Amino acid sequence: MLSKNLIKIIFSKKAKGVQYGIERLKEIIVDTLACDEDKVTLEADMQKDLEVDSLSLVELHMALEDELGVSIPDGEIGKMHTVKDIFRLCK
Repeated sequence: MLSKNLIKIIFSKKAKGVQYGIERLKEIIVDTLACDEDKVTLEADMQKDLEVDSLSLVELHMALEDELGVSIPDGEIGKMHTVKDIFRLCK
C-alpha cells in the first residue's frame, strides 16, 4: 500500500514534469503580458509574435522570479527570443 505522502507526490503538479512547467510558463506569460493565449507557443518569438517591448520584459522578469521562485540574472531575459528560450532559462 502506498503511503499518503507518496500518493501526494504522484498526483502533485511537480510530478507532471516538463509539460506542467511549459503550461505554467504560458500562464505567467499570458497573465503578465495580457497576450492571446493561442499565440503563446514554444516557438513564439517574444517581439514579433507576442509584441513584447522592454518594459514588458522587465515585468515578465519580475513575474517569473516571483511565481517560479527562480533567480534570473539582469539582462538575461532580454537575450531570450522565444518562449522556449525562456523555459530553458527558468528550468
